[in-house]
Amino acid sequence: MTFKLQWRGDKWPGDMQLGEKIAYSGKMEANVPSCVACHGPSGVGVKPGIPRLAGQNAAYLVNQMKSWKEDTRPAGAMAIMGPIAKSLSDEEIKAVSDYFASLGTPVAQKTA
Repeated sequence: MTFKLQWRGDKWPGDMQLGEKIAYSGKMEANVPSCVACHGPSGVGVKPGIPRLAGQNAAYLVNQMKSWKEDTRPAGAMAIMGPIAKSLSDEEIKAVSDYFASLGTPVAQKTA
């Protein structure tokens, strides 16, 4: 008898790169939620006021995260981002920024 294991996702969880892991799983040991909880699985935000990450320039995303990490960007409506950025290493910030940049800019849907 042969068994075939299947995973409903595109990749096995162990095959995800660091940035993708943070995007989808967060960093539990530091109480960092997944990025997709607010920014959506495709990185376009789940409600108004949540910025799109997909297709953004990676350097721009890194700079924004470092600004929150160093308290040089006012928290404003995105107050949750300061503690998140402070809980990620520079390597993790770069990895998750590169991941969202790699998704490309979403194409607007045409309505009939």
